[in-house]
Amino acid sequence: MDIEEALPRYLAEIQPAAQLFKALCLSWSNFVAFCHSQGLSQLEEVTAAHIDGYHWRLLWEPGATGQLYSGYSVNQFLCRIRQ
Repeated sequence: MDIEEALPRYLAEIQPAAQLFKALCLSWSNFVAFCHSQGLSQLEEVTAAHIDGYHWRLLWEPGATGQLYSGYSVNQFLCRIRQ
């Protein structure tokens, strides 16, 4: 499955509340950007090593505001991606 198609399918299935919808979209767009930077376009290509790399990136690279993500935010991003 194409990475770009995964979120709309998931959202249609679970029909989340507005706040969760926003959080999922933010998390997923961040993850998709990471995947594209790794040359990934299909979910089947994503391995545990990629998830570890994404985790490392969240911990050590500044976010959109120039600040590092808090431990809580990193955990939330990873939980949403694994869903």
